[in-house]
Amino acid sequence: MASEKEEGEDEKKQWPNLWEESHDMMVIATAMFFLGKMRKLGRDGKLIDAATAEGIQTTPITSDDIVNAIDANREVVDELEGTADFGQKLKMPRVDLHAQMLHTSLRQSMAVSSPTWRLLEYNDEHAEDGLVYGIAVDDVRRRVIVPFRGTESAKDWSTNLNAKFCRNRNPLYDRDDEIVVDGKVIKQPKTLVMHRGFRDYMFGEENEQEEGNEQEKNEDDDDKDDDDNHKTKFDSILESVAKAIMEDDDRLDYDLYTTGFSLGGALTTVFALFAAASS
Repeated sequence: MASEKEEGEDEKKQWPNLWEESHDMMVIATAMFFLGKMRKLGRDGKLIDAATAEGIQTTPITSDDIVNAIDANREVVDELEGTADFGQKLKMPRVDLHAQMLHTSLRQSMAVSSPTWRLLEYNDEHAEDGLVYGIAVDDVRRRVIVPFRGTESAKDWSTNLNAKFCRNRNPLYDRDDEIVVDGKVIKQPKTLVMHRGFRDYMFGEENEQEEGNEQEKNEDDDDKDDDDNHKTKFDSILESVAKAIMEDDDRLDYDLYTTGFSLGGALTTVFALFAAASS
């Protein structure tokens, strides 16, 4: 039987089923991609509606804010993104990106269930040479969410293709818990084999600019994220998560979720393991 405290905690939470969980994570992962597109257009001065253009450059940002910005700037989005980006770069027929944004993803998803999250942070200051992530809070579901944007920039593609395996510290090494299989204790290995590009995106130095043969020089580093002399992107993300939680005492028992698709899905997998093993 659950204790009174546990019962009280369960009463606070609204536990969704698996479909709802997956749907909620899909919507915010999709929103990360479209928000990045719209923010870049806004910074480049290409959006025609000043109010929505300014609104998506500041946080918090809701899914309604994103959809409204797309609606208010339909002609620009359709012309610049629908033709030039999707049509010419991918050698495909004209794609109505506005329709894709609204009718096949965000708008359709929101019609099923209205998202209750809001983005407190959208880190795209170095979108062309580093990973893009957000920090969202859902006070209805009682969770903090770390969504990662999928492949978009040339740097993202080079990260995907940097597929040589490398070793990285295993965050579960030296833990007291044991895995027993058929009566035998299985010890955690000291290091893990990881995709080098994904590891470097997550554990490279904050704002690190790779030059020349820097990549080759570090290929045999086994404990890159153990170096206390530099701050990694992973460190920054955890700090942002802690900040979001500490802003409101009621969030101290919130669950931590992470999501993404494409490159974002790979980064989600890496982040989830190391975040879960962090103190």
